[in-house]
Amino acid sequence: IGRRVASHLIEHHRVRHLVLTSRRGEDAPGMVELREELQSLGAESVVIASCDVAKRDQVDALLAGIPHQAPLSGVIHLAGVIEDGLIKSLTPESLHGVMLPKVDGAWNLHQATLGQELGCFVLFSSLAGMMGNPGQGNYAAANVFLDALAAQRQSQDLAGSSLAWGPWADSGMADTLELELVSPESL
Repeated sequence: IGRRVASHLIEHHRVRHLVLTSRRGEDAPGMVELREELQSLGAESVVIASCDVAKRDQVDALLAGIPHQAPLSGVIHLAGVIEDGLIKSLTPESLHGVMLPKVDGAWNLHQATLGQELGCFVLFSSLAGMMGNPGQGNYAAANVFLDALAAQRQSQDLAGSSLAWGPWADSGMADTLELELVSPESL
């Protein structure tokens, strides 16, 4: 999903400087190709940084390294982990594994960017937070937090949006699901 969003930012919003993060940074598969692809679309600089946004010290270090000639103008948080399980089977570890990248990551980005004028602060949430999703209570709760954080930011006159997505075709965490659409007439 990150690849699609980065491409969209370049092609449709004329973003020319990107900082992309993941826990593995440039060691993640396909990062060299991704940088080349984004530069071919018009990006002037693409930094691929190793940063666990769930760790505040790493977020602070990342932001401190952003050059003054291309200052931070927006944040898009796309983290997501799924660890399926019914509510009664959830453990502190299964909650923590899902909450850490989504909740702690979003909160750290929020806290670290307070006082900066951002054009956008976008959190990729999920319909699971609004509608529930069988076997994903931990994931639903994490996404509700993102929705609430965006609302809190807006109430403070800060940029804040939460996009509640459903499954993405050909990418994302549900790309291996087989969905069968049913028309209302067939019910």
